[in-house]
Amino acid sequence: MITINKKFLVSVSLAFMFLGLVVGLIGFAMSGYSVQSYHLDERRWYQLVSFYTE
Repeated sequence: MITINKKFLVSVSLAFMFLGLVVGLIGFAMSGYSVQSYHLDERRWYQLVSFYTE
């Protein structure tokens, strides 16, 4: 049976949280530090992809 040390599990989870924070900050910096860049035209938060049919 494989045993995982609790300290290792906590450190890995903290590393992933820190990595997610860094990726989020990089994305926010790429938007020009503008919250309005994330505004979607009256769409719900889960409607990220839209297909335009002409």
